[in-house]
Amino acid sequence: MKGSPAVLFSKMGSKTVFRMDCPFAKNPVERASWDHPFRKDLSWARGVGILLYAEDLSPVSHFTLFLRSGRGWYAFHLRIPKERKWVVLELPKEISRIEGVPSGFGKVEAVRFSVWRKGNRSTRVYFGGLGLLPGKGDCAVVRWEGTRQLSPGSRRYIGGFCLGALGLLRRLGMEASMVSDLDLRGGVPGRIGLLVLPRNVTLPGSALRPLGAFLERGGKILSFLVLPGALAERAGFRRERRSGGGRVSGVLSVEPGLLPGAPEKVPFQAAMTGGLVPAGKGARVAARWAARGKKPRPAVLLSEGFVHLDLLPELSPVKREPELECFYLSLLEKALPGAWRKAASNALEHMGAFGPWKDWARTRKALLGLAKKAGVALPSLEKVEKARKACARLLARGDARRVFLESVKVEEWVKRAFCRAQPSKKGEFRAFWCHSAFGVEGMTWKEVAGRLAANGFTAVFPNMLWGSAAYYESDVLPLGPGVEERGDQLALCLSACHGAGIQVHLWKVNWNTGNRSPEFIARMRKEGRLQVDSRGVEKSPPWLCPSNPLNRRLEADAMLEAARKYPVDGIHFDYIRYPGGDACYCGGCRSRFEKRIGRKVSPWPGAVLGPGPLRDAWLQFRRDNISALVSEVSARVKKLPRKVLVSAAVFRNWPVDRDRIGQDWALWCRKGWLDFVCPMDYTPDTGEFARSVASQIRWAGKVPVYPGIGYSVWKKQKGIYTLVEQVKTARRLGAPGFIVFNLGPDEAGEILPLLGLGLTKKGLSRR
Repeated sequence: MKGSPAVLFSKMGSKTVFRMDCPFAKNPVERASWDHPFRKDLSWARGVGILLYAEDLSPVSHFTLFLRSGRGWYAFHLRIPKERKWVVLELPKEISRIEGVPSGFGKVEAVRFSVWRKGNRSTRVYFGGLGLLPGKGDCAVVRWEGTRQLSPGSRRYIGGFCLGALGLLRRLGMEASMVSDLDLRGGVPGRIGLLVLPRNVTLPGSALRPLGAFLERGGKILSFLVLPGALAERAGFRRERRSGGGRVSGVLSVEPGLLPGAPEKVPFQAAMTGGLVPAGKGARVAARWAARGKKPRPAVLLSEGFVHLDLLPELSPVKREPELECFYLSLLEKALPGAWRKAASNALEHMGAFGPWKDWARTRKALLGLAKKAGVALPSLEKVEKARKACARLLARGDARRVFLESVKVEEWVKRAFCRAQPSKKGEFRAFWCHSAFGVEGMTWKEVAGRLAANGFTAVFPNMLWGSAAYYESDVLPLGPGVEERGDQLALCLSACHGAGIQVHLWKVNWNTGNRSPEFIARMRKEGRLQVDSRGVEKSPPWLCPSNPLNRRLEADAMLEAARKYPVDGIHFDYIRYPGGDACYCGGCRSRFEKRIGRKVSPWPGAVLGPGPLRDAWLQFRRDNISALVSEVSARVKKLPRKVLVSAAVFRNWPVDRDRIGQDWALWCRKGWLDFVCPMDYTPDTGEFARSVASQIRWAGKVPVYPGIGYSVWKKQKGIYTLVEQVKTARRLGAPGFIVFNLGPDEAGEILPLLGLGLTKKGLSRR
């Protein structure tokens, strides 16, 4: 691609490999990229494997492997864990995101490899090979891809169901891989006995005949919430009513004898409900679901070849729910006899494994080492030993259900032992972002503050301000939705948190209106104060234009009002940037930019989109618009009669993001406008996290860096082990604190108490 040197051949030992030079020191492109033909049928492969070697990872943000198919791409975000060492990375298909309109994994034509710049140093990457990962097991989850009109956000949403279903199957001991619905047209391999449709509203027409052949040979389909029309008709189901949305708690009641191993009653929270009922010969109801005070309705439908759950469940819970997992196992047993035995055998084999430790022996050795260093006892390890021996006897007697339930208990014991053995650190800044202005669902602010304090946290950052709304009594911005009914949230938060010794840093979403206060947004639109892209289309949701002096004054006045009227400990910038590279190109931006450079710009905006001096001046104009607000707010805050700290949540890759989104946060640190900075290091890869934090500490200079850990972004894939390791990594690199996203029910209910066992234990200093 443009700006990338040609690939060279290089000898590494006896092997000839591709050498890809990334001259980021001389040519600060956003990425270096190369394409290569790669015609492979990946329809039923588990994914691809790639052999890589990197000389220096410090100037690299991340890597992307793209597979070209039809008029689109499958993109894999990947990370090389170590430099100067050959590594094999496995990339399962389910982690790919879709760009454009691909034609399925069966029609891959080329590969593209991209190295994304983080710093202005050159590096080299060596590409040693690319191959297919063979499919495993007798289950496949079908990802919904065949609908072209899905937005990128919708594709991510749908992809989440696929990941959830795969995670559930693997948690229950089933080997499974992903297949695109576009690839069903070639038929289903004989080794596959079960296809899972996690939420497939439609299927390509070309898939129906192969699916019919799959069912004819005895294959089974397990579906959730919806079953595409032709399949529903074949199953003998008909739609009685439309699907209903909204998260509702209820109870599943299972018909005796129909779902082997299922509990009679199962608490079940449904995100959506379907509308299918039995209609044909052989179709029947195996379980009913009733919300509180509502009439029971069909929840599990069975027919020849089909098991259908007519609800949309949470397939990737943070905390395991044993009875619910037993219910899912009963569905699998109905489709694939032997599922219970397989789940129990798998549970016993892996009982006690945790984090990077693949078996109990390694886990036990590691935990004993951590406990000795921390000076704590871990009596639960003996409980694990006894449970493992007891479960071996239970499995020999055929009690698969009991083994599985015991394995969930053991997992909890090991997790708590790991957390208890972690070191605390005295004088550390520990915080959570809280995205809801109303705090944690199901808790009062007093309860939230008490949990933070009891588990050694020092601060909370509640999201009380947007570009168009305030969640307290404001004379500058309209009241946010719900404030009139539920009261001044900032006052409630401050009273509770200060009573518990917790700092409150008011979190302001800058520029972005979040579609709050429609009348206010309509006025901004009428006055020409909203951002537009290079085509003249308004950004969605609407964003205020940073070059408009009225908008900058509005943003500053809103933040200063809160600091004057309420005893907040700090004010916190977020979204202190442009939404992306394609903004803002409104008429106001044009006239203000022309005034700045002293001449007319034509064509608009084409003249500032391409490389050259005008482009450089335009990028500086954008940076200055954002920086002007930070400078003004900081100067005004420093004039207040009491100390109020100024901080910002920023993107992690400053050298690139200062151009891409106009966020020059290293400058803000050098100028002393910030008291601390919180880069949003939302990666589950601790090696990548470490490299980012090390760079950020260098860029920030004397300003403290509190790395932002994105636990809520990746918690369903990684969990508490990665959270703990990233906090310890931040400490090792010299960060004087950290902040975690996001304080919700899972974090307040489970994660805070786990961290409080050791890592953030109050009043304790262990190093």
